[in-house]
Amino acid sequence: MAASLKLAIKLNESRTLNMEDMLKLALSLGNGSNYSANAVIEMEYDILWKLNWNVFPPTVYCIASHMACMLPPEVGQSTRYMIQELVKYMSELAISVYSFVKYKPSLKAFACVLVASKSLEDFLDLIRASNPQVNDDDSPKSSGARLFEEEYI
Repeated sequence: MAASLKLAIKLNESRTLNMEDMLKLALSLGNGSNYSANAVIEMEYDILWKLNWNVFPPTVYCIASHMACMLPPEVGQSTRYMIQELVKYMSELAISVYSFVKYKPSLKAFACVLVASKSLEDFLDLIRASNPQVNDDDSPKSSGARLFEEEYI
């Protein structure tokens, strides 16, 4: 019990207990067994090996968020923010659809980033089409993204 409690604290709390305090806590919560520090470390190691170290796998959103951070520097802050928000929404959808369970989180994350980028691009195209002041030969960053950043964020 002491090892699983220590492991849970390490994974879910922002700070961990030192071993002495952990052993005191385990003694007070347990069945009176007195564990040594080495015994707790060995049990924790055994638990991790039995779980194949799969205790905190990366989520779709975590991977997608990192991918979205790798957008080129030319992408403005507001556009970057919108892509991040779209990625967050789409990653929530990706984990709630049962038929997507068979795909790896990294593949779902990549798809979320692509769909978010394409959705924002389509939105910018609508803005360009509805605004006669924007020329068709302008680059997306020069007019559409700037218009989006100035008027919609």
